[in-house]
Amino acid sequence: MIESLIAICPVDNKDDKVQKATGLVSSTSELLRRRVAMPKFAEPMPSFSEPKPPAAPRSPVSRLDISEVRGWLLAIGITGSVIAIIGLVLLAQGGGSTVAGLFLLVIAACALGGIYYFIVTERHKHEEAVRQVAEAHEDALKKHKAAALTARQRFEQQLQEWQTKEKTVREAQANWEQNMYYCHRHDVVFLAGRSAAVRPEDMPNLLGIAGISLQRDLPS
Repeated sequence: MIESLIAICPVDNKDDKVQKATGLVSSTSELLRRRVAMPKFAEPMPSFSEPKPPAAPRSPVSRLDISEVRGWLLAIGITGSVIAIIGLVLLAQGGGSTVAGLFLLVIAACALGGIYYFIVTERHKHEEAVRQVAEAHEDALKKHKAAALTARQRFEQQLQEWQTKEKTVREAQANWEQNMYYCHRHDVVFLAGRSAAVRPEDMPNLLGIAGISLQRDLPS
């Protein structure tokens, strides 16, 4: 016999074919139990994944640190120094050697001056390159910080929405356990004291959880 309870079916205001939903779980056919069972909350809890920070920049390499360039500078410097010494010796001898000495000194000055200019210029370029890399890395860190903040705020919003849905389903679960009934005559479910009655497949609308991701083992 079907358990007769105080709840009255809104369709015909009778209770002789009415049974509480929780009673169907253990006393009715599997097909009907699956249709009237409380849906389960199926939306996974959101997780937070912080954006990966930018990698540390590689320091620019100065041409002054390249062994081949340093070797050439050393060779030119030694050669210029030797030429300068020879020029000074010729200049000290006087006479016809003075012009040759001056010429060699000019060549030595050009060589040594060129080395000095190259070194100063390369150091300036290297310092400028280091500054640009540092600024670019600082800008990347600022963008990462902003992106991480945005991701955190988005996660907190998603988590709050998930918690609200989860709470709604829990409240619906309690309402289903306490007030949900099934009418065998009309194949509808309803909440005790309410005038609305729907087919079991539409039960989420009755419980106010339509639109929430639910898991229902409904027959095909």
